[in-house]
Amino acid sequence: MKPPDVKSAPGPGLTLFAGLLVLCCAPVLTWLLRVPELAGVQEMRPLAAWPDWRATKFEKWPAAFEAWLGDHFPSRTRVVQWYGIVRHRWLGEPSARVVVGRDDWLFYSGEMTVEDLLGRDRLNADELTRWQRAVEGRRAWWRERGAAYLLVIAPNKSTIYPEKLPAFLRSQARTGKLDQLVDHLSGQKSPVAVLDLRPALLAGKARQLLYWPTDSHWNAEGLAVACEAILTRLPELGVPRRAREEQAWTRIEPATREGDCIGLLTMTGRWPLAPVSQLRLQFPPDLRAVPTAASEFPVWRGVGPWAQPQTS
Repeated sequence: MKPPDVKSAPGPGLTLFAGLLVLCCAPVLTWLLRVPELAGVQEMRPLAAWPDWRATKFEKWPAAFEAWLGDHFPSRTRVVQWYGIVRHRWLGEPSARVVVGRDDWLFYSGEMTVEDLLGRDRLNADELTRWQRAVEGRRAWWRERGAAYLLVIAPNKSTIYPEKLPAFLRSQARTGKLDQLVDHLSGQKSPVAVLDLRPALLAGKARQLLYWPTDSHWNAEGLAVACEAILTRLPELGVPRRAREEQAWTRIEPATREGDCIGLLTMTGRWPLAPVSQLRLQFPPDLRAVPTAASEFPVWRGVGPWAQPQTS
């Protein structure tokens, strides 16, 4: 007996072909339907410009056109953002300049910060000697002008919150350049006064959050802890501690904002946020800035009036 005809269901090959066809046609469809691009998707590099027929050689024009098309095809911002969501938010993969940590924390990884965290970016003997000469020279410059000099170096966020790092970095963390410099100045019995903020910040984090989870900087609470540590150290240098008046024109309040690392991931508007303390300044109406002798220091020359040290 001849078996009845049975229509076979479409195989996986046909489904895959249909999916690829939809993906290939999606940019054209969004262009025909005038679907707007997403706002707030930051690009961390300048996009390719339309190639100039006159300025571009004929043999280089196809590559220039391909670069322009890759940076300007319809719905590119949506593709970029969804790529970031899948790669960074769901899979927790790092980018070239940001490491995705635990509990949605982000760590800036540019400027050799990861290499320093892993103990792979070390200062050699010559660099340590130049550091010592530089800070001792600054101390001497200030002493000639009747001022004390205190060397304060702010630690990276990963130093204070190593538990928020991904496991593959947390397990390989080593001492970095900050330890090298502090140990070198101490071993050489340098006269420079050094304040290591790490003990104060590590103690303070037990009471409140000190850094922005999505930024590389400390928040208002971290700033307050560092400020108190500096003011506590100044009397040892002969600097009298005056009564503090900043409570009259400053306050700490919760704020929700996106940190710089979110922008570096092109994840603006797509990363979970929580309120973090922020410093608000309300200066009295009679406050005026007065340039100080610190403006003569070579470090400050040529940087513009916005960065000049001032007092009130």
